[in-house]
Amino acid sequence: MTHSESTHKQLTATDSAVELSCSHISYTSVRYAPAVVEEIRRRVFDQFLAIPRGGLEIGGLLFGHITDDSVFIGDSREIEIEHFSGPSFTLSPRDEEVWTARLESFAADRNDLEIIGWWHSHTRSDPAITEEDLRVHRTFFPDGDRVALIVRPFKFDPAQVAIYIADPAATADLRPSCTFELPSLLAKPQPAPEPVSVVQMMPVAPAVAPERDVVTPVARKADRRISRRMRAAMVFGVLVVCSIGLLSSSLRQPPPVKREPFQLLLSGTGDEIAVRWDRTSAALAKAIFAELIIVDGANVSQS
Repeated sequence: MTHSESTHKQLTATDSAVELSCSHISYTSVRYAPAVVEEIRRRVFDQFLAIPRGGLEIGGLLFGHITDDSVFIGDSREIEIEHFSGPSFTLSPRDEEVWTARLESFAADRNDLEIIGWWHSHTRSDPAITEEDLRVHRTFFPDGDRVALIVRPFKFDPAQVAIYIADPAATADLRPSCTFELPSLLAKPQPAPEPVSVVQMMPVAPAVAPERDVVTPVARKADRRISRRMRAAMVFGVLVVCSIGLLSSSLRQPPPVKREPFQLLLSGTGDEIAVRWDRTSAALAKAIFAELIIVDGANVSQS
């Protein structure tokens, strides 16, 4: 069973329907069943993507009710064509024979909904009715109050839908009476807004300074004394080296004696300080005497 022969759910005028805002007509109410238009839109969109550069245009019949003041579209049925002249919806002689036979068959089989017009797609132009569309309309729907529904699909943008109703009270030519849009089947849904992160501010402990050794005044005073002694010892060492060098120079004839490095080792605790040196040092090998000078602030001691 082909799609054109598939069974559609029929909706009566008492079922849920969408009311359209229309103009140029004397009808006070134009409604359609959402499921019917949605099915047409899906078929049009599928064939729109069937081949490159516009796809295939398709069409079929509309069923419903037309009264003196209202139009109701309650069902549809696709009728396939052979596309003898290309992808556009242009009926060949063979297609017209099929349409005539289907119109007679559907009119005889359906007692609840009548044939009220037809639908087709424009995949390469706006949903404006063309001369070929008018020819098909007047050929198969000679009654002046029949409906033509045209769908213009887009890949991502909403599809445009136009409904044409020939109002005998106004004009014999079709003019767009109702227009609306349907979202594209490929339209990306709008992303939901991202939730706002709630950051709880936690109390921050104050920075703790690194622990330091507690120095009492007594210990600080002792450190200063040791520091002074150490500095004095260093001065002493320099003086000793200089004195030894001068003494050695005075006791020997030129050329002057080569100076040798002389190292002192200092250590001490409390109020005592110990000075040690290497007795085998070359600088002391020929020394006759040495002088020790200790400088402690303003105090200078010599021995």
